[in-house]
Amino acid sequence: MELTLKEAKKIMRETEGNLFLNCNRKYTRLPEGLEIEGDLDLARSNDVELPEGMTVGGNAILYHSKIKSLPKNMKVKGNLNLNYTEELSELPEGLVVEGNLYLEYTRISELPADLTVKGSINLYGSRIAKLPEGLTVGGSITLMYTKITKLPQKMTVGKWIYLNDSDITEIPADLTVGGGLDLFGTGITELPEGLTIDGNLDLSRTKITQVPKNLTVKGDLKLTGSKVTKLSEGLSVGGNLSLDNTQVTELPEDLTVGGYLDGCNTRITKLPKNLSVDGGLDLSNSWITELPEGLTVKGFLNICHTRISKLPKNLTVEGNLNLYGTQVSELPTDLIVGGEIQSLGRGPWWNGSYCWR
Repeated sequence: MELTLKEAKKIMRETEGNLFLNCNRKYTRLPEGLEIEGDLDLARSNDVELPEGMTVGGNAILYHSKIKSLPKNMKVKGNLNLNYTEELSELPEGLVVEGNLYLEYTRISELPADLTVKGSINLYGSRIAKLPEGLTVGGSITLMYTKITKLPQKMTVGKWIYLNDSDITEIPADLTVGGGLDLFGTGITELPEGLTIDGNLDLSRTKITQVPKNLTVKGDLKLTGSKVTKLSEGLSVGGNLSLDNTQVTELPEDLTVGGYLDGCNTRITKLPKNLSVDGGLDLSNSWITELPEGLTVKGFLNICHTRISKLPKNLTVEGNLNLYGTQVSELPTDLIVGGEIQSLGRGPWWNGSYCWR
């Protein structure tokens, strides 16, 4: 049975421009020429045929419905929620979503090449197996618990790409992502050389053993608990670098870190002479045995429970210096510490600006 235009307008007058047909069992088709200023709610309804070129001024709510297809050139100015639509297996040509697109636990295995989504796409737990080349997403895209094995060429995402617990194995070198790339716990083993991430990169608990040459991460790089053993030349991290609980033994000579460097519980034995770290430096419980002369740390320096027994000449620490659990018994006369010095059995040696000259 078709919902007439007159009936639709009556419903919308009574609901401030919205068309509420959730749990619908009566209507099987919406009329041609229907303009919905507000939301379209067909949640938990039977299959309903929608007119081609349909525009929804608000949100289109179709989750848990029996809908089997969407019309070509459909436009949704708000969010399009298709979560748990088990009868829907594909999206139409010309679909435009100005808000977010929700496709959790759907049968959709592929996205149309001309899909436009200005917000985020959530494909959590869906059957998605392939993304179109050149896909552009204004917000984030969630691909957790999907069968995706690789991202397409020329993909652009304004915020985050969530791939944790997916089957991803390949990342393209021309990927553009503004917020971050989350690969936590995936089976990925390598990244392309020269990859640039405008936001954060999370490789925690992955099988990657080596960070590629000339990797640039403008935000934070997290390698916590990964299989990585080596950081290659040309690594640049604009934010924080987390290496804790890895098998990394050395740092590249040209490494630059814009935030803090977390190297606790690592096998690092020494630091590069020209190491540049703009934040704190945590080497607690690591295998570090010495620090380079002239080292400047712009934040805190934590070397507690390490094998260091002597501090280098011209060491400058602008924050706190933690010597707890080391064998350091005396301080060099040229040591500069802006915060407090902590040492086993003696507590802080100095609170405030510390300078021996």
